[in-house]
Amino acid sequence: MTKQLFNSGWSFALKKIGEKPEAGDYRPVDIPHDWLIHNTRALYADGDGCYKKIFTVNEIEGRVYILRFDGVYMDSEILLNGERIFEWKYGYTTFDVELKGLREGENVIEVIVHHKSPNTRWYSGAGIFRNVWLTVSGEDRIVPDGTYFCADLDGDRWAVGIDTEAVGSGEAVIRHTLSDREGHTVKTAEKPCVLTSEVARVNQSFWVDNIRCWDIDDPYLYTLKTEVIKGGESVYERVERVGFKTVKFTTDDGFFLNGRWVKIHGACMHHDMGALGSAVNKNAIRRQLEIMKGMGVNSIRTSHNPPAPELMELADEMGIMIDSEAFDMWELKKTDYDYARFFKEWHERDVRSWVRRDRNHASVIMWSIGNEIYDTHASPHGVEITEELKRCVRIDDYNVKFPVTIGSNYMQWEGAQNCAEHIDTVGYNYTERLYDEHHAKHPDWIIYGSETASTIQSRGVYHFPAAKLGTTHDDHQCSSLMNCATGWGSVSAEYNITQDRNHKFCLGQYIWTAFDYIGEPTPYWTKNSYFGHIDTAGFPKDTYYAYHAEWLGDKAEPFVHLLPHWDFNEGQLIDIFIFSNCHKSELFVNGVSKGEYVHNHVDGTELSGRWQIPYEKGEIKAVGYDENGVKVCEQVKYSFGDPAEIVLTPSKTELKADGEDMIFVEISMADDKGHPVENARNRVNVTVSGAGRLVGLDNGDSTDYDQYKGTSRKLFNGKLLAMIAAKDVAGEIVMRVSSVGLDNKVIKLIAVPAEMRDGVCCTFENTPSEASDEVPVRKIELSLSTQRITPETGVAEATVKIYPENSTFTFDDIEFKAITDAGIETNLASIEKQEGRAVITPKGDGEYRLRAYCKNGTPYEEIISELEISNHGFGAAGFNPYDGIVCASLYSDATEELQNVFEGGVQTLREDTFIAFKNVDFGAVGSDEVNVGIYLNGYEPIPFEITDGEGRLLGSYEYLKQPRWNHYQYMICKLSERIRGVKDIKFVFHKQIRFKGFEFIRPTRVGEVIKAVDNDGVYGDAFRIEPDCIAEIGNNVTVEFNGFDFGEEGITKITIKGRSHNPNDTIHVRFATESGADNQIVEFAGSEDVVTRTFELTKVKGKADLKLVFLPGCKFDLYEIVIDR
Repeated sequence: MTKQLFNSGWSFALKKIGEKPEAGDYRPVDIPHDWLIHNTRALYADGDGCYKKIFTVNEIEGRVYILRFDGVYMDSEILLNGERIFEWKYGYTTFDVELKGLREGENVIEVIVHHKSPNTRWYSGAGIFRNVWLTVSGEDRIVPDGTYFCADLDGDRWAVGIDTEAVGSGEAVIRHTLSDREGHTVKTAEKPCVLTSEVARVNQSFWVDNIRCWDIDDPYLYTLKTEVIKGGESVYERVERVGFKTVKFTTDDGFFLNGRWVKIHGACMHHDMGALGSAVNKNAIRRQLEIMKGMGVNSIRTSHNPPAPELMELADEMGIMIDSEAFDMWELKKTDYDYARFFKEWHERDVRSWVRRDRNHASVIMWSIGNEIYDTHASPHGVEITEELKRCVRIDDYNVKFPVTIGSNYMQWEGAQNCAEHIDTVGYNYTERLYDEHHAKHPDWIIYGSETASTIQSRGVYHFPAAKLGTTHDDHQCSSLMNCATGWGSVSAEYNITQDRNHKFCLGQYIWTAFDYIGEPTPYWTKNSYFGHIDTAGFPKDTYYAYHAEWLGDKAEPFVHLLPHWDFNEGQLIDIFIFSNCHKSELFVNGVSKGEYVHNHVDGTELSGRWQIPYEKGEIKAVGYDENGVKVCEQVKYSFGDPAEIVLTPSKTELKADGEDMIFVEISMADDKGHPVENARNRVNVTVSGAGRLVGLDNGDSTDYDQYKGTSRKLFNGKLLAMIAAKDVAGEIVMRVSSVGLDNKVIKLIAVPAEMRDGVCCTFENTPSEASDEVPVRKIELSLSTQRITPETGVAEATVKIYPENSTFTFDDIEFKAITDAGIETNLASIEKQEGRAVITPKGDGEYRLRAYCKNGTPYEEIISELEISNHGFGAAGFNPYDGIVCASLYSDATEELQNVFEGGVQTLREDTFIAFKNVDFGAVGSDEVNVGIYLNGYEPIPFEITDGEGRLLGSYEYLKQPRWNHYQYMICKLSERIRGVKDIKFVFHKQIRFKGFEFIRPTRVGEVIKAVDNDGVYGDAFRIEPDCIAEIGNNVTVEFNGFDFGEEGITKITIKGRSHNPNDTIHVRFATESGADNQIVEFAGSEDVVTRTFELTKVKGKADLKLVFLPGCKFDLYEIVIDR
């Protein structure tokens, strides 16, 4: 028999769904292949991906040809020589296709992938994104994944049981050979059997001694070779690596591996590899796992689907435990085109594929049958599906090697709790608060955190002050000062670590996530997630070192990690943190100690040292000490200047010329003193020639849509990753990096001769990008005439200096705004940009920040610079309720301090919460309609009231809408009366929600009966104000009515209720519009009684104010007017 990689020789055509490709549409393609990653502007595009390969078969009689696809995303069909022979729906499970209908000579295999979006809540990729294999054998063979290895410790010996599923004809022998890492035979066992066309299960058992266990600290693996012997010859063999381990899951004492207590320090992991998308590369996965182990991760939850076989192999090799997960949905869908379409018909086949493929891996510890499954909450049918899936798992893990689990965010409700009674370990998503209660109530439950944390942070981004939570910054980045939070997850990495640490009975946790991934970019609608402690390029963020300190502890070398970088505005208040696994750390600024911090790694809640220091140019230094006060480590950060040199740091200097190996090169910048420029944004151009090829560029920036598969990108906060892959030839690799204003940098790497697997593809290289001479801004140096504005100073003036000086962006590209500490535009000041400066005019008392920013040609405020300002002596600022949403985070008062959440909203922290806004200026016209923005990720009604400042009820309401993930939805509330003038307003909510804010609807006043006494101004020679009218209007009197909005439709008539004491009074109807003055005249005939008359007007459009002007000689009583269409 032979097994060979079947990746080479494929061609590809992308068509609209339902269209058939022509012969000329096909182009050669490397497999594995993700067609979506090649266009960052269309990562979720629909399409039919059509793959085709021509191959030759020389012998058919007595031969069995099986094609294995490790993964095709998704909804695929297989054609052989034009005939449809197979289909497979799920994109993440492996499937085998027996090629019946082959002919001698040339054959054509086709794979058609139907990709419709949305089909997951994250980036899936599309295509044949994992390896393809061809196995050729005789009829006597082991069926795919047909061995089941079990080993149980009994005293000092291991009882091994191996079941083998085989087909064929006649007498045969099943032989197992177990070898150690060095190739020495540990045990050989044989058993005769009779093979038929029906699958036979051959059971064998034996004892082995002196076994070295597989462990997270010593991942020792054995090789198991299983053969079918016919006539004394091996006619089929299957080789796999296995491990010996014991696992114990307890209700009260947690998890035990090989008899010792181990806390699961786990991470959830999606399947993309940054710039490679979902197209599997084992070296890229290895790098991810190495970085995660450096963080302290000892287990991975394969969220939310079976992973690539390469990840499982590497987990075995590297000592990483696997919570292997199958599904993100069951029968009830989460997106329009997800796997729920196929679940009922296909779930049993997918579970079999999942379990059989991975059941022999030493790294597996749990089978997770679902994540956040709404079926478990929606109806009792969820229990039936839970039981069904557990039954499916036990079909192929019938010796119950690993427990069945679910990761649930519904554990506070009865439905999910009922399902928990039918599984072996109970996973909690973001409900650590229930641990103690449920541990007491359900003492037989084995509890762990299946998904926790969801902290959000961007590498190298710092929004000050650290004490203020905020997720509404217009750079669309999340601060790395642990002051960004989602609202459902942990408030910080430190909180996440300590909550898990303090529950001994809890097995451990799987944080969401170790790596950023493409898609699901909470809280901003950009490209990547922000949840990771490592960005998509593989560069650790600051919080990575919090886990490194606490999860690895003294297993790691003593270290201190100091943040942020040291390049800000003079005098700006900067929060400084030190993460460390040392007993104590000390901060120095320009050689002066700013104090020490003792890190309590046992039961401390604040794990980092923290200081707030005014910035001064120079250096900051962190020093770590052991328990005896001995210095054991230090880190220094320097103020830096503009980039003077490109720095290239390869992960290694030689790779194997096997078509698959990879070197990862970090591109960074240094100033003229050699200091890293940690906020560098330089655009660089990258070329690779010789025996290597550039296959990806990634900087980890979620807001950057430059192509992964191009040759030009910007650094993000000082870093950019280049991925260089091997070709099929040995020799020199030359990498050249250029950037405007800097000398080119060249490094030479080497590709050494290596054995290359048959079937490897290695032709793809990144496409050259369009040339760009862009020099982005990296820093705006901000100066203020005063940071304390009083009536004496009047205003403050700001000036800026742009770095680097050769930037292609100028002062014209710099904008300013006044913001709160949470990043929301404040009502405390207005800013006018003048020649070379900005003038800040106070509007009320309070503290805020002046932000200067440059978009660098992007849609986002890419570079920001801030200084603190305070206003004194101007009184309270007011709110304009009409010009856009008044963000809830600007609230004046509340039941308690509220957490800021996305888009300037707040999260209520209890079921009865009031949120008040003072000095809201409704104007003379006022309003009785308000648009309220609410987000609730649930289906229950939300009762709330609106009152005025005195608590007088203005309306009671109920919000109930179909939830949209991370989207506020709006409802218009009609008040019981119109509010006028400057008033306070209060919202009272009776359930926990996220409140975006409010906007009152300014009446158009079209068709509205307006009483004369409700005017906006009356003046002139003679008039008398009565309760119901303005009487005896005489010479040159003007009555004003403001705030009309006629829109594009406009108005064409005015109705006046009144009485003329003359035979006739001439009234001038004067509109002041945005396009100018519009003066019209109406003649009101005299009468003894009050009458109502309507007059036609020339159409008036848009916003307008109205003046009724009464000329000399008039004697008129005005009661009401109506302006209408």
